[in-house]
Amino acid sequence: MNLCISVALALITWQPIPQPVRHHWCDKPTHKLRWLNHKIKEIEIFPHFNNGWEMHQARYWGQEVFVLHLFRYGGKSRGFLLYNHHGELIVTWERADSVQLTDMIGDRMLAASPGRLKNR
Repeated sequence: MNLCISVALALITWQPIPQPVRHHWCDKPTHKLRWLNHKIKEIEIFPHFNNGWEMHQARYWGQEVFVLHLFRYGGKSRGFLLYNHHGELIVTWERADSVQLTDMIGDRMLAASPGRLKNR
């Protein structure tokens, strides 16, 4: 009996102690992430984004993401593009008028353009 208890205690003490999970969050992404600056400049140049756009930083399923929200004529949503911290495209939602990103937390706007205001 004592041997079983000793073995059980030895196994318990050899278990690794779980470390707290720290999810990355960039304080100044427009200053630190080169790909994000390139993406914003690219969006500003191309005419097919001239109806407006917004770039947000948020958490989605525990990871830091960057959300590019594109608008259509009249200010309606055209779609969302989600990028991870490294600039890799995670998911795209086209014609996303009714898409609600309910799993987004800590959302903050980083950059935006109203597009052609006369169309809104």
